[in-house]
Amino acid sequence: MRFLAYGGVELNASTGLVRLYPERRAVLLSSQQADVLAVLIDRAGKPCRRDEIAVAMSEGSRPPTMAQIGVIISNIRNKLGTHPRPRRCSGLRCSVQVEDRAGLELWDERDSDD
Repeated sequence: MRFLAYGGVELNASTGLVRLYPERRAVLLSSQQADVLAVLIDRAGKPCRRDEIAVAMSEGSRPPTMAQIGVIISNIRNKLGTHPRPRRCSGLRCSVQVEDRAGLELWDERDSDD
C-alpha cells in the first residue's frame, strides 16, 4: 500500500480511498483520479504542466489527450467537495493548494511569477 498525505488530505494510492480531515470524511476515487491526485500531492505547491502529470502517471492510467488531465482534476475537485472553482483559466499549470482543507486549483501560466 502507498499512502500519501498533504494538509487535510490522505490518499491510499493503492485503493483510491481519500480521507479528508478535519471532516473525517472518506471518498473513493477511480484509479486514474488517484494517480493524478498522487502526482499533485507528490508535487504539493509546485506548479506542473499537464504533460508532466501524464508522464508521472502509471502508463495504464494515462488519458489519451492532455486536455483530459484538466477534466480529471475537475472531477477530483467535485468528488472531494473542495474550495469553490477558481476563475476560468487555460489550465496550463496545476498545483495543490491547501488551507484548512484540501483544494485543487488550475493555475494559468500567467498567474506565476516565473
